[in-house]
Amino acid sequence: MNENYKNLIFAVAAIAIILPSIFITHNYVYYVSHLEKIEFEQIDEKCNSDCKVELENKGFTCEAKGRIGYACVPPIDPQRIEQRKDYWDQLYPVSYGYLDLFYDDKDFALGLLRNIEIINENQIKVTFKHDINDQYGDLYILPNHNYEDIRIINVGDTFIPRCHNQYLFVYKLHDIVISQDVSYVVFVYRIGTSDIDRCVFPEFLENSFNVKFDI
Repeated sequence: MNENYKNLIFAVAAIAIILPSIFITHNYVYYVSHLEKIEFEQIDEKCNSDCKVELENKGFTCEAKGRIGYACVPPIDPQRIEQRKDYWDQLYPVSYGYLDLFYDDKDFALGLLRNIEIINENQIKVTFKHDINDQYGDLYILPNHNYEDIRIINVGDTFIPRCHNQYLFVYKLHDIVISQDVSYVVFVYRIGTSDIDRCVFPEFLENSFNVKFDI
């Protein structure tokens, strides 16, 4: 093997090693580092152990959240589910966050999230999509090209499918319900801000999967 060929192989190998590192560093500096600084809405009313017991007796599901006490998810109304009504609710404390519910056989749009396919009680396959012909949203934050990304999401995974200027909507897959009559997926979410002037997609969506948000 001549010297020039050896140098070529070395150069190609070096590029293959360096480029991913540059890409990872770029994403961290411009996106992940800002996502790690998210501050959520201030909790005005806290839920202590007595509050937790009272709410759990009403069907809420509560989880310890450090200094704020407990965050509790309300029970799902079976009548609204049976009628396949659009579903939104508040968590408790009321300033903590919110709940979104989507049916597996009903069209919806949640930012870039456009389709859900239930795999089992712990996983869903989701499609994030944007068509440049869609006339919705802020054109300054949306991709300037057609976009599609298909991912497998597990219960407990967090991500950011939508935002408004500096306000970031952080979602967590909370529950998956499968039945013969109607199957659906439950997300909980909180709204936060970071040291950014404006979010951009799909970069904030894609990099949000690299951050574990405590919601």
